[in-house]
Amino acid sequence: MEIKEAIEKNGIGVVIRSFYPELHGIDFSKVVFNEDFNKSGFSSIDKTNLENWYFSIGTMPILYKVFPKKIIENDLNKLLIRNGINLKNSYEDNNARNVKLWDGDGFKFEKVSIGDLNLIIITCIGSITKESLVYNKTDLAKKIKNPNWISEFDNIYDAESIDEKNKILSKFVLTPLLFKDRDSDNGEDFILIPVSSSEFSRPLILKIIEDNGGLDSYTQIECDGWEDLFRGHIFNIGYLPTQRAVRINRIPANTERVDGKKVLTGIHKLSGIINKKVKGLNKQIFNEGEGFVTDGRFIATSPNANNIVAFSNDTDEFVKMFKKIVFEHNKSDEFLKISKASIKSWIDRYPKETISFAVNERFEIILSKGETSYQINLFPPGGLMGNWELKPDDFQSEEKPKVVFSKPIKLKKTVVIPNNSDVDIEKSKEDLIDEKNKFIDQSINNEDEDEKIKSNNSFWGSNIIKWLLIVIGIIILFSLLRNCDFSKNEVDYFNRGVKNYKSGKFDKAYKDFERAIDLDNSYVDPYVTRSEMNIENKKYLDAKTDLDQAILRDNSNWYLHYLRGFSNMNLATSRYSRYYKDALSDFTKSIELNSSFENGKSFYYRGKVYQILKDDKFCEDFYKACDYSILDSCALVNQFCRPKTGFMPYEKIFGPGISTGSGIFSVTNDCDYDMVITLKSSNNRNRVIRSQYVRSGDKLVIENVPRGRYVVNYISGKDWTFNKVLSDGISKGGFLFNQKTKKVNTIWRFTGNNSLGYRDCVVGGNLTNSEISESEFFNR
Repeated sequence: MEIKEAIEKNGIGVVIRSFYPELHGIDFSKVVFNEDFNKSGFSSIDKTNLENWYFSIGTMPILYKVFPKKIIENDLNKLLIRNGINLKNSYEDNNARNVKLWDGDGFKFEKVSIGDLNLIIITCIGSITKESLVYNKTDLAKKIKNPNWISEFDNIYDAESIDEKNKILSKFVLTPLLFKDRDSDNGEDFILIPVSSSEFSRPLILKIIEDNGGLDSYTQIECDGWEDLFRGHIFNIGYLPTQRAVRINRIPANTERVDGKKVLTGIHKLSGIINKKVKGLNKQIFNEGEGFVTDGRFIATSPNANNIVAFSNDTDEFVKMFKKIVFEHNKSDEFLKISKASIKSWIDRYPKETISFAVNERFEIILSKGETSYQINLFPPGGLMGNWELKPDDFQSEEKPKVVFSKPIKLKKTVVIPNNSDVDIEKSKEDLIDEKNKFIDQSINNEDEDEKIKSNNSFWGSNIIKWLLIVIGIIILFSLLRNCDFSKNEVDYFNRGVKNYKSGKFDKAYKDFERAIDLDNSYVDPYVTRSEMNIENKKYLDAKTDLDQAILRDNSNWYLHYLRGFSNMNLATSRYSRYYKDALSDFTKSIELNSSFENGKSFYYRGKVYQILKDDKFCEDFYKACDYSILDSCALVNQFCRPKTGFMPYEKIFGPGISTGSGIFSVTNDCDYDMVITLKSSNNRNRVIRSQYVRSGDKLVIENVPRGRYVVNYISGKDWTFNKVLSDGISKGGFLFNQKTKKVNTIWRFTGNNSLGYRDCVVGGNLTNSEISESEFFNR
């Protein structure tokens, strides 16, 4: 539905509320829709119309209003207070010095001064997703063909064709510009995509990555001056705050060949077609010039891509992808039930054999082991003589395709020769019997001519020794077979793995856990303990992989979600990393399942993540962790959460106070709760002289109090937070527990230089109090 149609059908108030659900202080029903904004922007604004708020859809939804210079600060402050934002928490855009910004909940306030034009703009950053982004067109540059090293750009323009007067990036917002990197020895290209604000950068980067092979093909890295920087096979992509643009750098290609022939680089022209036919692949197909390396990339060996090859030193990703393709075409195939370890074991044992999956009239994929690495071959229908474009994409075969092992796979229970022997190799019972027979054969037949001559001359000499060795060999092997426990089950392997883990024999423990999983891949304990071992060794990605499997089998286990949250947190490399979001989800799920002291670390580490993400909710978690005495949580509470004595938490409501007198008012808080003490004039319209925080056990001294009569109101409680919204729906800041709002039933008179105040608690001391409402407390 078009935005105009939606407004006509549902009303402008409903539409704006859908974009700004957490924005307060504006009557959305009276906002005017400016549908011509995309054409004229702010240049068409009527500077004399100071009454209306306007709503428009540009690169994102925005609300804006013109203000006279003399009142814009006052009206802006009211809006900020209404939305719980401190006026002091502003920041500037490095690329636009005439703009001040404040972050809200899913939106951003901007105070903009352009000449004599003063605006408040509210942008809807919560509406920005990779799905909502559309590349813009421009008449200021020449449209060119998409370069062969990146996919899915509808419009891309030659930066060289832009006139000097138009070479300003802000004129090309969300417009891909192709540059020649003149500072590079290789003369490599790069693409710049300017954005109107930094909030666009991450969704845009994720969109481009998804269009070019998906996140699995990229690694997030750190580099000074960059944000959200990812390295791929063929280009790097990240955000440059100084240029306010997403930049994509082409990685130099290896185009050399022994025979000197020229080869194509970049993405193969059939990459998109192949990915449509091979559901579940989701991999870019590169031209031969990108090099045959063991990083898992798919390389077409010809212009027709009738043989596509990928190499890797690790089977895990190959097996995972192979299973994903099989799942897309036959969800009931038995291959999906075989563990990755069993498949790897089979390939390693039979390096000349293959695992193939052919979908009639669409493709065939083959997994095998080459001379030095694991290998995948992908063929079109018809194999090496086939063609990817012969059959339509919607062709369906009546027969379900099946995975075929060129040599039958046998999943046998394993036997381990005892550790006190000289051998420590995993073998099957049949293998040991084969070795016994082989040993006997070699013992009988491994004679040279000299030994044969000696045997003829001295039967009682060498023959007795020879047969004695044979008998000893047979006894040893049968002894080994007898001592092997062929009934060892997954629990036995798990228990031995735990023993090895505790002894520091991590490699042996890993193998034991893997054997337990091979015997029963629904058995959760090996996944969990192995993940703990990997976390201890800081192998967080391996730990996460095991925990993903464990949670699939036992989603209601709080401890698994805690461990995965901890792994995700440690995998994050910047505060924009998706791993932090995953960590929050896991810690929250863990707390939902178990919020007792037993799971106190979930509160602690979730608070750590919130703090890294600059989300004020971190204090609530630190308070809870402190109650459970987790690590250094109480120290963190005192450092970051609990205001210091003298702090003015309600300054934006009461102001900084009056400091024009010579009186002193002191409070010694010997209570077991913190307080916010508010000193008000009783004869001057409740004018607030000071409103300050005082910790339990501390003394507060309020100086420079003017002459007059004063009353004291206070809010008391435990665990202060700036997130708590009070009963007026506007004010923020209060105690999470046992909050009370009261008035002290005593009038203090200040004449001359008298120093007055009180000691100890109001309740239990010489003073009495009366309960008052929050609105009375904040009524000035």
